[in-house]
Amino acid sequence: EDIMEVRIKTDQYPTETAWILTNTCSNTVVAEAPAGSYTTRNQEYSDKICVPPGGAYSFFITDSFGDGICCSYGEGFYNVLKNDVSMIGGGQFGTDETKTFGQCGTTPPTRAPTRAPTRAPTRAPTRAPTPVPTRAPTPAPQTPPPTPAPLTPPPAPFQAPPPTPAPQTPAPTSNPTPAPQTPPPAPFQTPPPTPSASPSPSPSFSCPDGQVGFTLTLTTDDYPEETRWVLKQGNQWSTGTMIASVDYLTTYTKPQATYIENLCIEENETFMFRIFDKVRDGICCNYGKGEYSLALNDQEIHRGGEFNRKEQTKFEAISSYSNTNAPPGIKVVTEPKGGNLDSSNEDEEEELLSKLPHN
Repeated sequence: EDIMEVRIKTDQYPTETAWILTNTCSNTVVAEAPAGSYTTRNQEYSDKICVPPGGAYSFFITDSFGDGICCSYGEGFYNVLKNDVSMIGGGQFGTDETKTFGQCGTTPPTRAPTRAPTRAPTRAPTRAPTPVPTRAPTPAPQTPPPTPAPLTPPPAPFQAPPPTPAPQTPAPTSNPTPAPQTPPPAPFQTPPPTPSASPSPSPSFSCPDGQVGFTLTLTTDDYPEETRWVLKQGNQWSTGTMIASVDYLTTYTKPQATYIENLCIEENETFMFRIFDKVRDGICCNYGKGEYSLALNDQEIHRGGEFNRKEQTKFEAISSYSNTNAPPGIKVVTEPKGGNLDSSNEDEEEELLSKLPHN
């Protein structure tokens, strides 16, 4: 038998690291360490495995934040040895890296191991694990999309449950084009809209007196199920009133598709819009050219897409302004790596949601 040894030195964020060692001749997983296996910063770990002699292997390592294990936040590295001889190693990569060694069909003479296989001592958890990486090393190629479906009825009230997704055809490009005119939405108390994939920006629509038309236009990236958003009324996120929201996994299902949400909101009130990404890489530009824009009465007040876990836009809902004179009180805050916009219960609930597995 041969002895394989995987050595990992963690960086400042050890729970973000995961790896899989696969025998490519038999297409079987020899050993793996899911995200959350390593909990101590700047610590060297070792895993040893007995395997049949010879063979070819693939080592796949991931970092859930997308900055590798060296050298922005510590001097981490990895090294895979066979019978105490180094086969591959590294540490500087982005979201993931794959290296191979060995050859199928070669069976060298049997050799006794130089020492009995041992495994590193059990690691006591010191930090809550992050989600297991969900992405394959290379995103699957996109299939040319079919003809887009018509826009579904416009949005809705703030008392009703969040909208459910409609399996519509994705937009042909990440940049929307004008959409056909639709009837004006129902009053503020009507049921919520079903989000629809549309190739066009929001059409004009009217609201009752004392309310302003709010439009979200969102183009998904290659992983639409990782996106969710929440709109609240108020000055503080923890005490704000929920107006509308969508959840991970179920609402946005088409990659590179454009969705439009139209809502009537109270005039001259303060609102906060937060958009979240479950694996903390935003919706642009590592895995598709996703983006989102916010508009009041069909005039854009913010456009974004490049963020980590979440981004917040706080604004005053005024009814009249020009494109060159944005309404007062707009403030955009992007959460930094390892940080938090606040410590509200909503953030804790969002953290729990972010650990849900993919369908």
